Amino acid sequence: MAPYLPQYQRLPLLALYRRSSLGFIGAGCAGLVSASFHGLGPVFAQGLGLSLASTSTFMASVLLGGLILQWPVGRLSDRMDRRRVMCGVALATSLACWGLVAVMDTAPQLLYLSGALYGGLSFTIYSLSVAYCNDKGAQGQRVQTAIGMIIAYGIGASMGPVTAATIMGQTGPQGLFLFNATITGSLGLLAFYHTRYYPTRAEEEQWPFIALSDAQLTSKELYNAALLQQEQQEQQEQQEQQEQQEQQEQQEQQEQQEQYNPQREH
Repeated sequence: MAPYLPQYQRLPLLALYRRSSLGFIGAGCAGLVSASFHGLGPVFAQGLGLSLASTSTFMASVLLGGLILQWPVGRLSDRMDRRRVMCGVALATSLACWGLVAVMDTAPQLLYLSGALYGGLSFTIYSLSVAYCNDKGAQGQRVQTAIGMIIAYGIGASMGPVTAATIMGQTGPQGLFLFNATITGSLGLLAFYHTRYYPTRAEEEQWPFIALSDAQLTSKELYNAALLQQEQQEQQEQQEQQEQQEQQEQQEQQEQQEQYNPQREH
């Protein structure tokens, strides 16, 4: 049997921005930061005089950190206002960037640990942005939302490496993380503003978090992610219906028992 597909609903890019400006900007910032790192991270490491092996270890530590923290951050964002989580993650990423600048002339081990922390935080920004946009959207607009978020990411990814490379040419290797610190710090302040001055979305209205790589997604992966969200929602609804039915049956049994006991006494 073919899976159920929600009715198609158009979602222009401007409408997506108006519906969730924080999520849209967050995806763009994720593109700025991630594309800059992937393109210029090896240049940063070699600019510090690291060997080829050390450069590879540094890049691997950042990617490993991104893998480890995806699920804990996502789980946290399912339990509280996602904007607060985005604010904390973005500001913490900015601090991690400054930490990388501070330890870049010290032992490579400190650089690897700082890189893992940076990757673990920065790689969750895109996933949080997508989840927040889906929270504010209709069920039939999930694919269109994903398309719009990838476009926002692509806009940032096309601008990030060029801008970061220009800053590195003027300030040295540390310019990469000075640029990323500025972007993520600004996003954190924007998320704080939204948290402070816009209504809080109820936790029960949030869709479950799904960890996503930085826009490196195929149409099949997007489709499967949408189906997974739908299946989780249907399972939750079925469980609630089953619990209500069990409570109703218990109540009926209790009423029957109460009616039977007085008859026995007579």
